[in-house]
Amino acid sequence: MMYIPFGFANADGTRGMLRVNLKTGDTTSDRRSFVPSYPALYATAWNPFRKSVIYVGLSDILEYTWEQGWKPFFKEGLDMPPMWGACIVSVSGGKKMALFGGMGRDKKPTGDIYVLDLTKKGKERWTKASVDSKQRSQIARHAAACGSTGDQVIVSSGNAIPRQLGFECPNQRAAVFNVETMKWMDRYVAPEK
Repeated sequence: MMYIPFGFANADGTRGMLRVNLKTGDTTSDRRSFVPSYPALYATAWNPFRKSVIYVGLSDILEYTWEQGWKPFFKEGLDMPPMWGACIVSVSGGKKMALFGGMGRDKKPTGDIYVLDLTKKGKERWTKASVDSKQRSQIARHAAACGSTGDQVIVSSGNAIPRQLGFECPNQRAAVFNVETMKWMDRYVAPEK
């Protein structure tokens, strides 16, 4: 299945979830409306461990399941609100989530990365990686693309320029973060077979 947040236009002008069965091509829509706090540069990720879509917006972290719709997702441990233009990705088979970058209300890109361990039932808490200020400034960006493989988060592209200066996408060096060691790596390491 593929889930497309805000992919279905409800009759009242709100947006619902659109679900596409990739095997059959059939589409179904969830008419339960959801209005994001700021509808631009939000991020979503599928989490196979929880079988849900995780949404990060300017002031929201929400979880979506077809059966229950939208509900609040874990925020404990975040020392800032979710960031505009942040990226979120499932890591380690969905047992962890990583939330990277974005831009706060001060309109400056950040290099912060948080990891959430979903296997600690009842104790789910975001942990901020300890990064020195020089390294943080080198990786700080918003509107980046994130992916994962094994225990690694791969961050590519994005914008390191504060928003008030305009939106440019300079060629940002890819960055790789290991959620097990909680450290940025010098290079990508392919998982062993």
